[in-house]
Amino acid sequence: MHKSMLCLGNGLAVYLGNLQQTKTHAHHAIQIIMSMEGTMHLKIDDNEWGEYSALILSSNGTHECIVANTKKIIINLESRTAKYNCPSNK
Repeated sequence: MHKSMLCLGNGLAVYLGNLQQTKTHAHHAIQIIMSMEGTMHLKIDDNEWGEYSALILSSNGTHECIVANTKKIIINLESRTAKYNCPSNK
């Protein structure tokens, strides 16, 4: 059994835990995903499916994920947080 952890900060969220399949979605945060067990299959925007062990997703980009019920680290950074000063792609 895997335990999960969520840490929240100013313009930042970090999740460590199991990740499962998602439907196509987007969010304003820039997202960094790292697999601690195996790989993930992701479809980004209208591109073909790809297999990744780590990935950085841009702000507001659509994506869909197929993964086994395995442990991942997900870091969400608000794209307009002054502390990180990450420009939006839109």
